[in-house]
Amino acid sequence: MKVAVPARTAVTIYRLLKADLKTAFPSKETIRRVLKRLGFSRDASPGRKSYVKFERDFPNELWHIDFKGYEFFEHLGKLYLLAIMDDRSRYIIAAHWCTDQEETSVLLLLREAFEKWGLPNEILSDNGSQFKNMIGEPATRYYRLLVKLDVQPVYHRPNHPQTKGKLERWFGTVMSSYFPDARALVASKPTMTLKELNDHFAAWLEWYNTQHEHSSLDGKPPAVVYLDHPKRIHRPLIITFNWDAWLAIIESRKVTKQNMISVDGAKYILPEGYAGTNVQIRKYHDKIEVYSNEVLVETFHRGTEAETGSFPVIRVVAKNGTFKYKRKVYTIGYKHAHKILTVQEAANGKELLLYHDGELLARVNICDGMDY
Repeated sequence: MKVAVPARTAVTIYRLLKADLKTAFPSKETIRRVLKRLGFSRDASPGRKSYVKFERDFPNELWHIDFKGYEFFEHLGKLYLLAIMDDRSRYIIAAHWCTDQEETSVLLLLREAFEKWGLPNEILSDNGSQFKNMIGEPATRYYRLLVKLDVQPVYHRPNHPQTKGKLERWFGTVMSSYFPDARALVASKPTMTLKELNDHFAAWLEWYNTQHEHSSLDGKPPAVVYLDHPKRIHRPLIITFNWDAWLAIIESRKVTKQNMISVDGAKYILPEGYAGTNVQIRKYHDKIEVYSNEVLVETFHRGTEAETGSFPVIRVVAKNGTFKYKRKVYTIGYKHAHKILTVQEAANGKELLLYHDGELLARVNICDGMDY
């Protein structure tokens, strides 16, 4: 198992063997001893500077939230891990792999956490733009949401990374105990989607919360401390809450002569009669709503393009005969300038199918695109 995935740790091998063998499996100490005898153990890490330990008294008194820098997952590309941890118990309240580090991803994870576990007294974050506004800017949606729900936003002291040490150490556990096997799994399954990866991650997270013997908890799993603590703070989200109002990003667009608007590089065709007018768009995680004078004109469902690669998008051919798709520029010729294309990735994953007025106009090789 170590040879197959060299980055696997003794804890990971123990977890996998226990799941596979059920009853008769070696202990973690035995695995460590065997790995050391065979020369697989890492050298002892250098001594670290000691820090004063801080810890809240009760679960749900303080949560930590943070992104981990991106990791590369084969065909899924760059993914960021966003997680929420309870300070007292080290219980992972919620965690997802995301394609971005945007504020909407933060709000979606908070929604999941609040609806399942209720509200904490405080949430500690860094000073990133997803969490904290810069001087002179309006308050972030994250900040306004917490204030509305009577949750105190707390921010790290600048240039003091030790404040978020608990979550950083957990990210290290993910990288040593989960990431090597996950990346190997994604590489072996070229059709694996982001949702499937997160489902796989949820199973590992269940193991971590309920079975991982945490050294800072006297060998107890985080779930034992979080769920069984007699004084766990309980603040259920009992109000009727309109999440759409918080998850939407509101912007304005000018409709072109072809009755189209552009959103995040993609073109969307509106019904006849709106050319030249200004419309308001509300961008959600999974859809775009277009309004004219506060009346809903059209709803476009945003795709699973990042997950499956099969969601068709609209592009307009430029004057020089090119169009852009997924950070690449493709050329199909001047004679097609200004044509409206529907771009669909072929099932073979090697070609783009270009449709115009419902008919196949051309095929182009994905590898022929030039980065921009």
